[in-house]
Amino acid sequence: MSYILGIHTGHTSTASIMLDGKIISCISEERLVRVKEQGGFPRKAITEVLDVAGITPSDVDHVSIAGFLEPVTSFTNRGDNWFRRLYKNSSFVIPKKVFQSSSITKRAAKAVGRNRHKISSELKSLGILTEDIRYYDHHDCHASTAYNLSGFSESLVLTCDGGGDGLCATIQIGKNGILEKCVEISQYNSIGRFYSAITEYLGMKPLSHEYKVMGLAAYSKPEHVQNVYDKLRKIIVIDPKNPLKFINVSGIHPSNYLSYFHKLLKYERFDNISSAVQLVTEDLLTTWVRNAVKTYGFKHLCLAGGVFMNVKANQKILELDEVDSLFIMPSCGDESVGIGASILHSTDIEVDINPIKSIYFGREYDEEYYKNTINDLDKNKYSIEYREDINSYAGEKLSEGLIIGRHNGPMEFGARALGNRSILTDPRNLSSVSKINEAIKNRDFWMPFTPSVLNEDINKYINNPKNHFAPYMIMTFDTKAKGKEDLPAAVHQKDHTTRPQMVKKDWNSGYHELISSFKKETGVSASLNTSFNLHGYPIVNSPEDSIYVFNNSDLDALAIGNYFVTKK
Repeated sequence: MSYILGIHTGHTSTASIMLDGKIISCISEERLVRVKEQGGFPRKAITEVLDVAGITPSDVDHVSIAGFLEPVTSFTNRGDNWFRRLYKNSSFVIPKKVFQSSSITKRAAKAVGRNRHKISSELKSLGILTEDIRYYDHHDCHASTAYNLSGFSESLVLTCDGGGDGLCATIQIGKNGILEKCVEISQYNSIGRFYSAITEYLGMKPLSHEYKVMGLAAYSKPEHVQNVYDKLRKIIVIDPKNPLKFINVSGIHPSNYLSYFHKLLKYERFDNISSAVQLVTEDLLTTWVRNAVKTYGFKHLCLAGGVFMNVKANQKILELDEVDSLFIMPSCGDESVGIGASILHSTDIEVDINPIKSIYFGREYDEEYYKNTINDLDKNKYSIEYREDINSYAGEKLSEGLIIGRHNGPMEFGARALGNRSILTDPRNLSSVSKINEAIKNRDFWMPFTPSVLNEDINKYINNPKNHFAPYMIMTFDTKAKGKEDLPAAVHQKDHTTRPQMVKKDWNSGYHELISSFKKETGVSASLNTSFNLHGYPIVNSPEDSIYVFNNSDLDALAIGNYFVTKK
């Protein structure tokens, strides 16, 4: 047996354990310290994944670190500092060759490096004494999660994000478990940085609220968007000399985008800006994909990197005639690059990788823990039922219109709640949207909710001509009439797309049972699903976290372990 600890030390820092090519535990630091998108060395996450895996620090055989360059750890450390140090005497009128050349920025990144001694000391302080600590390129880590976990033997592999190790995107070929990098694009041509700067310009938090911009985009009217689109599409374009690359032709350094947008977009409406940046992103990505498929001939695609968290752009890619099938790494932002580093390490030591299926990689609490937690509750404030049939019972209660927090089974990895740490309600009930937004999560009014749908019934609700399996909530689809009828609270209110979680019984039998119970009562094969958290906080981890949210919100009930809890 060979245990590999994978670590990402940047924004939303994360740790994972891989055993003989299979992920057995993975968690982000934010879930444990209760600070959204916590960055830095993930001490608590490392301790947690070891415990979930049932091993001690001395059992770790190898350590894999994502990134040669010190990564972005927060909004206030966005990754420009290394460049400023290298070019501190310049006025930031950056030579054009730096914008276009990946080799220059890669060499610059390598020259700065990162503090490996500090990481080694941190590991030793946790009792991890292995000498086999290896560092891997940021985009190679992204690419490995997409390709090696996909199950495809051959694939075109694309990565795209804000930036890492001097790059913002790559094109790679995956064959027989091995990746070959064909194209590198400098991070100064980054679509991700461009989108994040627009997010900040609109008064939202970059590296966090890009999804809000995407959700808002559909509300503008096309005739009002064109003027803004014409302005924004002249910043990053497909390279006319090389159709496999995009380049920043504006002459504006990404760190100066914000001040540039204050001039360029003055008096333009927020909704039109959101729509324009979304359209520019979709146009760039789909053109890039077409060009890559035409060049290399592969019609099976694997995608990773934070830009591909854009579920609407992913739909446009899937719909291309040039694409036969598609795998997108679930939660493909930087929180997954530590997994990628472990995959690359496994490949180095000739360990085969198991394709990914369900991603419930967190802790599963036992019945004794739930019992002790529930016993601590004030019986004068709560009604508590013990139910052996908790899942079918919760499904029945959903049919009565209750909004229920569900804490059951192992916690899911990543940015999306997949039923085990979720808030659930009837997807037919539009009034639930207002209640969840205003009294539970304080969400922005324009943001859509999503459905968890029984996989066997999914084609009743969405148009899916390529039969794409979407279990990770990372792809939108157009809804059919039946979807609009049965799931009105779980589709986008403007464009009627939906971002489903397709639920297989053998992936999550308890959640499948709950939705099946709801279906038995209502005829609807889905529940509305949103993450179990208060606004601005991470998704709940422990039973105590769930009870805290229950107490500090207007949730109607809590299904926790085999207990169903309501307020008196």
